[in-house]
Amino acid sequence: MIFKGEGSLARTLEVTGYGFLPQIFGGIIGAFISYQIISNLTIPIARTPEEITAVTENLTGMLVSDPLAQVAALVSIIFLIWSANIWIFGLKHAHNLSMRDAILTVGIPVGLYILYTLITLAGWL
Repeated sequence: MIFKGEGSLARTLEVTGYGFLPQIFGGIIGAFISYQIISNLTIPIARTPEEITAVTENLTGMLVSDPLAQVAALVSIIFLIWSANIWIFGLKHAHNLSMRDAILTVGIPVGLYILYTLITLAGWL
């Protein structure tokens, strides 16, 4: 709407749906990596709220610092960029947008999400 594109909401939803196809492959790879991470965890028994808090904090620290978890985050970013590429060209053709307008329409939210993911991955939040 901001860039005065033409076309219907149905066409936008169709393009968006096609753009999520790479996420299926990324999800399969992410599930495999998550299985590898979880299968190597040893979770101690915790009976009191203090022990549960300590175990949870310890496990969270281990998961964030695990190299496989970082690889999983980077793999998800790669598949998100693939999806964004589909969305850019799909919106460009579905709504008669210029390439610049399509890149801005898709790139701003996707870029913000990637930035958030990288900041979280680096442990800055």
